[in-house]
Amino acid sequence: MKKIEITEEDIFNFALYPEELSPEKKEYISEKYSEYKEHIELCRSLRNAPDNINIEELRNKILLTGNNKEIELLPINNLEYEEPKYSLAAASPVTEKEIRAVSFSDKNSSYIVRVINSIEKSLIYVFASDGINEMKLTLHPSQEEITVNDFSEPIERLSKEKIDRIVVSEVK
Repeated sequence: MKKIEITEEDIFNFALYPEELSPEKKEYISEKYSEYKEHIELCRSLRNAPDNINIEELRNKILLTGNNKEIELLPINNLEYEEPKYSLAAASPVTEKEIRAVSFSDKNSSYIVRVINSIEKSLIYVFASDGINEMKLTLHPSQEEITVNDFSEPIERLSKEKIDRIVVSEVK
């Protein structure tokens, strides 16, 4: 049997709404039941859920998020560089420049985002290994969204807010 892509929504439907699945997906999941057993049983346990849980509402949430490919990127290193401070003649002002660089990556290093913060601005460099042409970056905790369609140039950002993690998703 050929490999068929099975989503969370398909598992949910297999467990609770089998009539909504195509016959080939039903057959595929049945044949590979042992691979999906834990997820199927979790979904089936919803039948016995308390009355205050709305299964239809839960199903709609899965439908909304199940098809989106979202990948979380976490910091892999933190480097800080501070230029030496010089005292200039005649009590001139001291020059200070601080540069902070943070790299974010997923578990497989398929996506790497490098954020370089300076006093004036932030530069965001995006590297993707899967040949994707356009993606959306959601910066956390600010929830700022940036659409990237040119990977040859850094994205310039004036905000200096710290980024804890980045979520990459496809642009539809």
